[in-house]
Amino acid sequence: MPVDVFLVRSGAAPAHESVIQVLRGAVAARGGIQGLYSGISAYPILCWKPGIQQLVFESLKSRQLISGRLDVLSSYQAFAFGAVARSVATVVLYPYIAAKVKVQIGLGKKAPGNPLWQLQQQVFVIARSDGFPGLYKGMPQELLRATLSAALLFMFRERITTTVRKAVVG
Repeated sequence: MPVDVFLVRSGAAPAHESVIQVLRGAVAARGGIQGLYSGISAYPILCWKPGIQQLVFESLKSRQLISGRLDVLSSYQAFAFGAVARSVATVVLYPYIAAKVKVQIGLGKKAPGNPLWQLQQQVFVIARSDGFPGLYKGMPQELLRATLSAALLFMFRERITTTVRKAVVG
């Protein structure tokens, strides 16, 4: 988590600030080292992202293999299904990603009580202040960044799985 907080803060920092200045600012802004763990409340929700992504990919894959009477996906199919899977997972969870970032850079409102409730409250604050579109502000950049890497990951994973299966089974 400290690395994640540092990366978020360095992305929001002015270009002239050094790495040390950003790190000092991250520690000082939130009252010490524990400030590097701000936004940790988002992780129980954000850990669903790979699960959603895998569920969507495997669902698309099984439907294609059953309907096409194929044994394996082509690289193109695996790439496309991986991109769709990551896009769905990102769209579903993006409001929480945005809320986590606001909490990490210190723009979020601090609410008393359970950290997961605080995160949910931050999502409500964003929705009230910016409307429904505000929950998805910045999502196109996240989709562009994450979808390509996930699509490539699924494509290579399918190729490696197919190659290993053929080598082992024969």
